[in-house]
Amino acid sequence: MLEETTKFFKEAQIKDLRKNLKDFCKALGQRVPREIDTQLKLAQQIAENGLAIEQETQDLSITELQELIHTVKRASQLRNKEKRLLKFRELIESSIGQAAEGALAMRGKDLLLHFSAELMLGDSFSPDILDSHCSAFVEDFLIDYVSYHNSWHAERRSVGKRYFDLRRRAKALFDLNTIPQLGEPLGEKIVEEVMNMPSNLPECGILEVSEIGYAPVCPRCGLPYRAALSWKRFFELEKAIAPELEMKVDALARSVAGKKVKRIESDPLRAYVGAVGVSDLDKLCVILTDDVLSTIKKVLS
Repeated sequence: MLEETTKFFKEAQIKDLRKNLKDFCKALGQRVPREIDTQLKLAQQIAENGLAIEQETQDLSITELQELIHTVKRASQLRNKEKRLLKFRELIESSIGQAAEGALAMRGKDLLLHFSAELMLGDSFSPDILDSHCSAFVEDFLIDYVSYHNSWHAERRSVGKRYFDLRRRAKALFDLNTIPQLGEPLGEKIVEEVMNMPSNLPECGILEVSEIGYAPVCPRCGLPYRAALSWKRFFELEKAIAPELEMKVDALARSVAGKKVKRIESDPLRAYVGAVGVSDLDKLCVILTDDVLSTIKKVLS
């Protein structure tokens, strides 16, 4: 057994293992655990001098020798899996950063806890087992991401121009809220939330798992996983803003009705007054320009 152990340590190229482990720990922002480094140094001495040369190696028990063999085996596995594991770690970190909740995120967080030289070379997952678990996680993540991506974009296509209509309505309500004669501002929180939505949204077709590789997002549109605009919230805002805008427009209609407004073609308020009369909210939002808003304020002042 002693000769076989010495031969095993020689073939393992302990010096390279130590360097590789140091590089791996550095990539993790960690240091090589002292106990593991001591074990690898001892294994290197045995590889270079044999078991009977140094007093330190002569006093090794069978159990201690087996621990050395265990550490060297796992360090060898790590050398073979280092780049792949670091790539997995990068992907897992980026994916659970987007999916802060849920079973998939919990799995990812648990896997990240095992990215430690002390654990991988000790009694936790071996590098090979950790690699296997990471591979399964990434596969599940990519399948779920593709499903989310395709579902989100299907909803995006279904919503169509309503997305921009909602933003126009929010802008119109914001503008009308600046007219003191129309009463207290309405729907301010709704307006703020809508105005903070992206001015434009990515468009993309059907995505296949094979297209994404090991990237955490679609290479075409970059849609973030579980962090893009919530369509459920969009529909809630769309429903909530309508009555607020209608009340403000009704207040405007009542105020304007008591004023003498010129009806000549060049009057910027003419089209707006007509739209108010038929409560065409979408038309109101489109034609409520700065000029019209300024004219309304002058008329009502």
